[in-house]
Parts: sequence; structure tokens; C-alpha cells
Amino acid sequence: MTLCENLIRCFDCGCVFVSVEAALAEDCPRSREGRQREGRIVVDQVRERIERELASAMDRLRQLGGAVVIEEFPGAVDNDGPLADPADRGKINEDREVILATRSLLVERANRLAEALERLRKSQYGICEECGEVIAPARLQAMPEVTTCVRCQGRRERTATQGRVTASS
Repeated sequence: MTLCENLIRCFDCGCVFVSVEAALAEDCPRSREGRQREGRIVVDQVRERIERELASAMDRLRQLGGAVVIEEFPGAVDNDGPLADPADRGKINEDREVILATRSLLVERANRLAEALERLRKSQYGICEECGEVIAPARLQAMPEVTTCVRCQGRRERTATQGRVTASS
């Protein structure tokens, strides 16, 4: 076997390399451009997903917003009206509290998704804000708005739990 039989030709640019490793070590300008193009495609896909989830959260907020406005209409629940029964008032109040809690969670999520889009724009998306390490792709796939890796998030939660235990003691 001669050296010529071991050479690798790049399908992108036609350059010849001694090994696959040399071709992949960014010696090939076209291959580098291809990886950059693939990276842009991945970023575009992530941005589209975050934008879809943000739009979905905003739609849910609009739906819930209408329900809260109707229920909070002055005079909807009073002592003399058709819903004067304490059980009916209790149910309406319970429903209102659930809607308000749901709205609060949706607002928080929408804000986190908007912040994720900003981090993506600044090329900081997927980097843990605590330790600076890369956040696992599976974690970002499950929750695209996260800002910490699993290890740092666990540390945050343990610290928060310890703070609550100390405060209640």
C-alpha cells in the first residue's frame, strides 16, 4: 500500500488530505463553511422553536386574560345577585385564583423565552450563567428557556430549600 492509497479527497472542495482527521481539523475551507452553515441552520431551528413556544404562551395568556376580565367585571358577584350562594362565590373565587396563578406562570415563562431569544441573538444561548459551561442539549430540548446546567440548577434548588428550612426554624 502506497501513500497515495491512503489519501482522502474532500467532497466539498476536492482538496486531498493525509487523513480524515486532517480534513476535519478545519484544514478545508469549504468544510469549515459547511459546518458554519449547519450551525446557522441549528440556530435558526432553535430560534423558530423558541418563537413558537413564546407565541403559544402569549396566545394562552390572551385566552386567560379574557376570562379574568369577565369574572372581575364589577357586580358579577355580589350578595344580592344570582350568585349570592356562598358555594357559587367560593367556586368562582377558586377558579379566579387558578386562572391568576396560571397567568402568572405563563407570564414568567414568556419572559424567560424572550430572554432566551435575546441570549441566542447575543450568541450566549446554551451557556450556563453560573459556571459558564455548555448546557446539555437534552436539557435545552426539554426546556429551551433554561439558563443553568443541571449541576448549577441543583445547587440553586438546594440553597433555596436550605434557606426556607432555616427561615422556618
